[in-house]
Amino acid sequence: MTVGEIHLGDVGTVLIHTVKDQDEAIVDISTANELKIVFNRPDGTVSVETGALTTDGTDGKMEYTTESGDLSQEGNWTRQGKVTFGSSVWYSDIIKFKVYVNLDES
Repeated sequence: MTVGEIHLGDVGTVLIHTVKDQDEAIVDISTANELKIVFNRPDGTVSVETGALTTDGTDGKMEYTTESGDLSQEGNWTRQGKVTFGSSVWYSDIIKFKVYVNLDES
């Protein structure tokens, strides 16, 4: 599920990337060998996760669904999709997003 705010520890948040060329035309990623999402955390550490096609790939869309432990730091993050076709590599735009703390339940 895609939400307006992303919170610390959220699981199941779908993050979608669209791959376009330099002219802003959609890149067909249906035959890609590899789909990755690169995350830069607020502390500067990087994680690379396996992406999946959102539809059949002809729309250039790929996604990653957050799992337990992924959103482990509050603050400003960036992420980028990376698609590999043999020896060719394409990247999505870099997306900035914020991970918010949750209210204290005690």
